[in-house]
Parts: sequence; structure tokens; C-alpha cells
Amino acid sequence: MTFRHLTSILFASLWTLSGSTAIASSLDFATDQLGMMAKIIGIDASNAPADDADTTIITTYKTLPVRVDINDGAVSHIGYRIFDDALRGGPNDVVFNFLERYALAADMPLKREKPVNAMLAEDQITFEGGDFSRLKRMNTDGYSISVNNLNGRQYRVSWNTPDEQTEYAVSFPISYDLLHGTGMVENERRLLNGLTSHINKPDNSVSVTRPQLLPTWNINYYILPGNSYYTDALTTNKYYRFVISDTISAGKTADLIESVKKAAESQPDKADHEKQNPAKPARQSGFELIYNSSVYPVESMANLLTTGKIDNDFILDIKHIGYDFNYQNISVPLNQAIDYFIKKNCEVFFGISQHKNDVYTCVVIFRNIPEGYCHTMRVTIDSNDLESRSGRFPARLTSFIPISKISNLFGENKR
Repeated sequence: MTFRHLTSILFASLWTLSGSTAIASSLDFATDQLGMMAKIIGIDASNAPADDADTTIITTYKTLPVRVDINDGAVSHIGYRIFDDALRGGPNDVVFNFLERYALAADMPLKREKPVNAMLAEDQITFEGGDFSRLKRMNTDGYSISVNNLNGRQYRVSWNTPDEQTEYAVSFPISYDLLHGTGMVENERRLLNGLTSHINKPDNSVSVTRPQLLPTWNINYYILPGNSYYTDALTTNKYYRFVISDTISAGKTADLIESVKKAAESQPDKADHEKQNPAKPARQSGFELIYNSSVYPVESMANLLTTGKIDNDFILDIKHIGYDFNYQNISVPLNQAIDYFIKKNCEVFFGISQHKNDVYTCVVIFRNIPEGYCHTMRVTIDSNDLESRSGRFPARLTSFIPISKISNLFGENKR
């Protein structure tokens, strides 16, 4: 794999500054660069929250305010405080964090291969209404902030006056490496560590209502339509059926309920699994994800690989195809892996690339538009293994493919 945005800030070793306060041993860092910046600022143990707490620390560097975000016991952001808290908490956070961090890192004594001006040119960062030195002194007072994604390739952030004139603007490529101050080797290391250490907090609740679903000619078979990617066969669609409460009252004997009950009872794999797990609470009336390997194997695989909500004990044996064709093997519970990608704000697409007898090659794409990347995973599943809800599936994972390059993979598939 050759897709990489070279970061111009390199780290040789941790800085040791006389007089700086030791970093709390309980803190982790979302990137290597943040660890370096925390050392320089001197975040101490008194600033560290409990492992499950989120907090924001405001400190200073060279008299300017600095924002430090700590989430789940890890420092997730350090940068000059440019953007107001009222703007945060949405998909633009990755953009705001980048500009704040980049401005602060340029002022810090980090080891660099190039001067800051050369670094800006290499990273293709351009300015309107001023130069880079103005960025760290900007704020949101009296301005409206616009964040525009230009064709999935570039962000433009502008500070606009009340009369809708642009006072200042910054444009830069949509690149995961640039946005986070990382390189491919670090990205892959953190991805594999994250997959294996992720704590999955199961949430098997389904919150869909009848108006959201499309009926089909099949009895008790509904589709929650989603998005498609490059082809109509690669989608985020989910598949549902309606089930009747195990404790339904004797007076509710309408024909509709009876017909739906018969449809629900025609899927023995789910019923058998529940009989083997008597501690589970009684099923309530409502829609649930289809999982019936004998009748709907493809829909079952789609729900399994895109939601993380199907109860199972499957293991993914993943071969990760890394930068410079560096291969690593990890084994992860299936739901844990899917939940990890979803928690990273990835939209999950599913399709079938090959099907021979009962063996399917499933294509799963995890797409993160705000951060400009996709992961692709091919999972081989024998549909006969689905009913037991346990076993191992081989998978091949390629990570951090720029969205602008993902079409190359489809071209390769066609050849």
C-alpha cells in the first residue's frame, strides 16, 4: 500500500524539561505527538481525571490560552484555544482540533525536518486575510465560523463578519495523518492496539419504527434503507422482522398478530439460541434484526458485520495488510471489532464479492468522511457456521485508505 501523507513533525525521543511537572502515569495519549506536547506543557497528576471521566483543562503557553481535552483517561487534544466550546461536540471537532494543535505544535520545540514555512507548503495549508502567524491569535468573538468540505478533498475554515465578509480563512487537505499529526506506522500500531484492547459495551437495543422500514413481498421481512458506496450492492442497509412478546395477553388474538407470530416462529435458530440462554429476559414485541442463516444468510451476515448487535461468540482472525506490506495477525471477538469501528465514527458498508456453494466472501468498508479515510475488510464466511453463533472467520484488513483513493480498489476488483 502506497497511500500516505508524510507528516513533517518527527519525534526522536521524549523531551525532558527541567522544572516541568511529571505526566500522570494514569494518562494515555491519542497520538505520540500529544504525548510530546503534554510533556512540554507539564500536565501533572492533579490534572488527571478518573479513567472513565472526561474533562477539559485550560492552561497557557507563551501567554496564550491552551485547551487540553482528556477523554476516557487519555489526552485526546492539546492546542491553542481558538474555538469556543459552543461550537464543539459535533463532526467539526476534528477540524477545530487540527487547527488548534497545528498552531501550538509549530510554536513548540519539537524536532522537525523542515522549518515551519516549508512544513506549511508541504502540508498544502493556505491562508486568506493573513498568514499562519495570525491563526493562534484568532477566536470566535464577533465571527461566525464556516467549515466547508470541498469535494471530500479539502477543508476550508473561515471567520466571517456579521455582514458575511470573510475576515480570515484556512484551507488544507482532508488527510488523516495531517489532521492528527501522525504517520502510517503509528496509525496502524494504534489501530491494532485499539482493536484488541477495546472494551465492548453491548447494546442490543433496536430503536426502529414501522414508518422507517420498507416492506417486501416476503412475509415479515423489512429493510431499513441506508446509503450505498460506488455500487448498489455495497450498502449500509439493515434487515428486520417483527416479533411478538413472549408474554402477550390472551385477549390479543387478532389475525395480524397471529400471522406475525407464525412468521416469527418460522425462524428456529433464534428461538433455539434463546432456549439455550434461559437467563435472558423475555422478548418484547417489536422489530429486531434478522438472523436466520437457513432462510436469509446474506441478510444475517449483513446485520452481523455492520451492527455489532447480534449476540454471538464469533472470532475474527484478522490479517492486517500494513504499510510497506507489513503483515500482522490478530484475533478479536467479532462484535468487539465492529463496535470499535463504529465508536470511531465509521459508517459501515456491506457487500458480497464472491459466493461459491455456501462460502461467501464479504466486503466490509468502514468509512469516516470527516477524517477522510476508509478501512476495508474481507471476511470469509461459510453460512453453515452461522447457526451455532460461534466459530472463527478469517479476515483481511487494509487500513487508512484515503477516500480519494478508494476507487482504485474497485478498479482492481474489476480487473
